[in-house]
Amino acid sequence: MVHAIFLRATIIAHMKPPWFAKTASMVWVGKTLQQNAINVKCRGKMKILIGCEYSGKVREAFRKLGHDVTSCDLLPSDDNSPHHIIGDVVEVIQSQRWDLIIMHPPCTALAISGNRWYATGMPKYQERIESIKWTMDLYELAKKYSDRVCMENPVGVLPMKATQYIQPWQFGHGEQKKTGLWLHNLPNLMPTNLVEGRKQRIFGLPPTADRWKIRSETYQGIANAMAAQWSQDGAQSTNAAIDGSTCN
Repeated sequence: MVHAIFLRATIIAHMKPPWFAKTASMVWVGKTLQQNAINVKCRGKMKILIGCEYSGKVREAFRKLGHDVTSCDLLPSDDNSPHHIIGDVVEVIQSQRWDLIIMHPPCTALAISGNRWYATGMPKYQERIESIKWTMDLYELAKKYSDRVCMENPVGVLPMKATQYIQPWQFGHGEQKKTGLWLHNLPNLMPTNLVEGRKQRIFGLPPTADRWKIRSETYQGIANAMAAQWSQDGAQSTNAAIDGSTCN
């Protein structure tokens, strides 16, 4: 199992980081993560909840590795999956114990990009205060029902510092969208595919009816990395090997 490596991106837009080229070490990491995704099938299923997700991207990334995964949101799933619950994430969390919970709570009132409406003295400031409390309470609740929790949100005003920040260009998407991960008993997510491109596609989207929806979706490369790295970690920690002679 590969131990987590914390990479903090402090790169100015459109500049390549000095370690951009694929080194022998990065190639080795990529191959090991690929093997991890194969090895996890040797181990028992994990019971996983993906909270506040309607796209199904993270859910399906874990399901492809053989896990029992449920997503939930107040909206129906984009893929009409039978493994999606339309309902309150709080109630779904409290319904049972989970091996892993990953959550994408609403960020509209939390993100710094919304300061013109939600900052101190602005018309929607009270909504921001309520959103901060709800989100922090949700994170604490998740930790009571699972030993492993990830909460994802863009750069915002939450009072608790994120465990790490990631960028899409670290996972195969040539774009910028700095995103925080608050991790409880999970290793930092390691970059899997450093690519060129630092465009701000998400922030430059035209004002369409579904703009909010496009902005909130998880990048597929990030979803795949979560599944490959965290299902391996969880399976080793919570499940016995089904066949020790075949699992690495």
